[in-house]
Amino acid sequence: YETDWRHFAAWCAAWGHEPLPATIATVAQYLTAYADTLKPATLERRLVTISVRHKAAGHLSPTAHPDVRQVLSGIRRDR
Repeated sequence: YETDWRHFAAWCAAWGHEPLPATIATVAQYLTAYADTLKPATLERRLVTISVRHKAAGHLSPTAHPDVRQVLSGIRRDR
């Protein structure tokens, strides 16, 4: 999962977002940014990684929010 976290954190840095705690909008934008290049299963694994990191740091995870889940569902439907 370390590679997944580094990928998310690097994307956040490139786009001026904080990876921890990440906002719901940041996570949704991240998923959208990689919707065409990563498999839905990979995106789901990345969400697990983001969630674990947030919980370990004492933050609520943005990954379970309905908006994030809706983005992932749409990506799955399109792919």
